[in-house]
Amino acid sequence: MQKGEGRNAVYLAKLGHDVIAYDQSLIGLEKTKTLATKNKVVVETVAMDLTKEKVQDNQFDTSIMVFGHVPKKDQKFLIKNLVDSVKPGGYVIFEVYSEDQIKYQTGGPQSLDMLYNPIEVLEWIKNYHCIHFYYGEVT
Repeated sequence: MQKGEGRNAVYLAKLGHDVIAYDQSLIGLEKTKTLATKNKVVVETVAMDLTKEKVQDNQFDTSIMVFGHVPKKDQKFLIKNLVDSVKPGGYVIFEVYSEDQIKYQTGGPQSLDMLYNPIEVLEWIKNYHCIHFYYGEVT
């Protein structure tokens, strides 16, 4: 889910990776295509709501989500979707704001419902090998 401008997808494509960007927003996907063209790279785009629709299992080497903030009721499905889309031995990388972010008022969603509980995230990924999990403050 990438309601942004496709910067991460384009960055990875510029590094030589084959990239597919999923987004439920057609506007976000158009921004991605525009940025990819400007940077002379190809990013395949797919319109899909990853909180409701299942991605094909075992198709990617790596799945990456940066700031995919969705309502709490959809978070577990979204993370499972990311995990299931990766081939055995692949990697899942995601970065989200925790519920504690709200007190800082420095960015991210302004609703607790759109923020993640680290304990819940760890519960969702407990059956997988976690190489790195960071919960903390960054300045």
